[in-house]
Amino acid sequence: MSPDLLAELLDQRRVALEALPGVIGTAVGAGGGARGGEPAIHLYVTRDADARRVRAEADRLLEGAPVELIEMEMPEAQPD
Repeated sequence: MSPDLLAELLDQRRVALEALPGVIGTAVGAGGGARGGEPAIHLYVTRDADARRVRAEADRLLEGAPVELIEMEMPEAQPD
């Protein structure tokens, strides 16, 4: 799937995806691992997120589009 189509799909479903427990951000980027750099929708999740549940819900919402979960710490604002 092209990056443009993934971006359009993400725009349509962003609110629902970001409402999933543990999801702290979304983007379209290059897939890793088995994807070999093909574009994918990235879901940034907290380390304690239920990855199986997030993936299942994301697959349902995105109708089989390529999804990659990326664990990260919640970003914190830095003082000026």
